Amino acid sequence: MSDLWASDMEGILPFHSCGVASEKTTPAVAGGKGHNLIRMKEDGLPVPSGFVIPTTYCNQYRKELDKAAYMDSIMDEVMDHYDILCSESNHGLVSVRSGAPVSMPGMMDTVLNVGVGYREFKATKKFKTKCRDKFTEMFVDVVIGEKELYPERKPDEWMEVIQSALPTMRDLLRESIEAVFKSWDNERARTYRKLHGISEDMGTAVVVQLMVFGNWNTKSCSGVLFTRNPNTGEKVVMGEFLPDAQGEDVVAGTVTPKPLEDMKAFSPKVYKQLMEIASGLEDKARDMQDIEFTVENGDLYILQTRNGKRAPLAEVMIAIDLLAEGKIEEYSERLSEGVFHRLMQPSLPKGIEDSLKATGLPSGGYIATGKAVANEDEAKSVKGPTILVAGETTPDDLPAMLAVDGIVTTKGGATSHAAVVARGMGKPCVVGAEELDLQSTLGSYVLLDGQTGKVYVADEPFPEPDAPKFPVEVVGRVLGGSLVDGWVTVSGYEEALDLEDYLLNIAVPMSGVESADQIVDLSNRFDRVAIQIDPAYKDLTVALLGGADSDALSESIVMIEEAIAQGAEVYTDGIEVEGALAIEKFRNVRDLLDSSFVGVVSLEFIESILGGQDVYDRLADQVGLASRDYRPLIIPDVLERIVKLG
Repeated sequence: MSDLWASDMEGILPFHSCGVASEKTTPAVAGGKGHNLIRMKEDGLPVPSGFVIPTTYCNQYRKELDKAAYMDSIMDEVMDHYDILCSESNHGLVSVRSGAPVSMPGMMDTVLNVGVGYREFKATKKFKTKCRDKFTEMFVDVVIGEKELYPERKPDEWMEVIQSALPTMRDLLRESIEAVFKSWDNERARTYRKLHGISEDMGTAVVVQLMVFGNWNTKSCSGVLFTRNPNTGEKVVMGEFLPDAQGEDVVAGTVTPKPLEDMKAFSPKVYKQLMEIASGLEDKARDMQDIEFTVENGDLYILQTRNGKRAPLAEVMIAIDLLAEGKIEEYSERLSEGVFHRLMQPSLPKGIEDSLKATGLPSGGYIATGKAVANEDEAKSVKGPTILVAGETTPDDLPAMLAVDGIVTTKGGATSHAAVVARGMGKPCVVGAEELDLQSTLGSYVLLDGQTGKVYVADEPFPEPDAPKFPVEVVGRVLGGSLVDGWVTVSGYEEALDLEDYLLNIAVPMSGVESADQIVDLSNRFDRVAIQIDPAYKDLTVALLGGADSDALSESIVMIEEAIAQGAEVYTDGIEVEGALAIEKFRNVRDLLDSSFVGVVSLEFIESILGGQDVYDRLADQVGLASRDYRPLIIPDVLERIVKLG
């Protein structure tokens, strides 16, 4: 049967027993989903057999005036490949899924269990009923579109309607494939493409694939995982699964799934196999992966892998780690435009602890506050910020998600529709906040924290969150500096100026400046600055302080130690201890003069040694010292000699 795909890109692309179109596919033609399925099948991974109808077919369909005739013209080729799938299966049921070249999660249509009622297979009556109910639910919604007109019809009655209108499996497949073609141009897909700058001309591929059933028996399940945390970027596999359920149940958000860790008890063998496959897929893609899987009667199947959507913090942290691991050569390979500006974090307003109503799963973004609304119309009727509060979201809720400032659901997990779409949009989101009462919350005011999962509710608007700040840990990671207790130490004055482009005047201590003027400049730019005193200048420092045994030095030590006791920050930096970098706070100012380390001192101390009487009086008042005539402990015109680039 190899002649079925001998014409390069002109025909359907298989991944079944008669061939794998491994060198004949690109994401532009096979779609991201189809391309990755073909590649995984080629690599010998447990992927259910199927075939891909290329994007070129969808685009041709969109141009045709006689669309029915065009669909009839491709069905001989479709049925040839479907017959091969039937020879590999005891049931012949398939899924018909969309697969655009660029990931558009949930925006286009899918039909599962296509063939139930048309194909005989061995299974319990209960299982066949579940298959039929899932098929009729999706087919009526996606293909027929008359569900709301006949709400009283039951699944068996809908099955009779479908079989009467489409008497053969060929008819059923044709209608299912055409529905996916049409879904490229549905309203939510167009809205999503506009939002993310995706071309209208790409078209979608259609993936027809043998069904595997996560609801076959108690040894079956479906799940989704990320090879790294999509909220924080931590290099830890994060995911969820549902026993005795199909994959749609996991991502729909109608049920809160179990954490992936629980799969160790569910099936240790499958869990180990899944972790090995996930690691291999990330290595090959050189990026964090979003993987869908199903376990049928104890056997693992991989249904999809793609580059995972991630929050801005995770985007930066993952790029840093991928570079360190040698998987990419530059940060820019994995960083989107403007990501640093999206990292600005507001802080929770003070005094809201008593308003905490629920804690769910943090799903990206930071803090959002506004009036709780249930849909797009309510959001547009409110003057001011709004929060969408719902049991779960579906692709049809995209306009509402766009209209609000944050999203809270009471059901679903970190891989649900709400979490994935909100993460891609960069909007604060909390899912699975089960303690939240929807009825009493709607119309109230909500504040949510997408990093902790906490949801606050009040009758009056919450205070505005504190001014946004840049996450200081990112600075240290990006610039290769050290991070201790919120201080980032970098090597010089010029790097501090570079930081300003990212930080927007956030507090960043410095190690290594060359002159007093630079200290003044940095103190004007940043809230906190630290300098590095070179131990080579120990003797000069001692002399300028009045000599090792002088009263002036002793008084200075007492003054600064008292200041430290009142909370002034003084750190050591750069000590090598058995090969490890040790950075710790020190308590004795005499350590500043010890040549065994480099001292890093706070801006408060720098100001005290550069300042005059007013600075001393201010410090003396803070620590309870009597005022006295004060001379600068270090004269500014010689500071350049004792403060050196680190």
